[in-house]
Amino acid sequence: MEFLEQIEKLQKKPEASKIKILIATVFIVMAVIILVWIQTMRYGFSKENKSQGEQYPKISEPLKLLWGIAGESAKNLKDRLQKLKP
Repeated sequence: MEFLEQIEKLQKKPEASKIKILIATVFIVMAVIILVWIQTMRYGFSKENKSQGEQYPKISEPLKLLWGIAGESAKNLKDRLQKLKP
């Protein structure tokens, strides 16, 4: 199918379905951006640590915190989506 046909098909869906698709899309894009950011940050820190002798703090603790927040946000999102179901 063409892109415009997909958009027309989406426009004909009920409002609740559109909101679910929007939330899922935003969550997926946000997850990809965060994963890319973490990977680049990890590469940058490991490169700096090797050249400057472990001068920077370990990043495992902030990543654990970020992962916990992401998990909690996903749980909240799941609960909200359950409330949207007709």
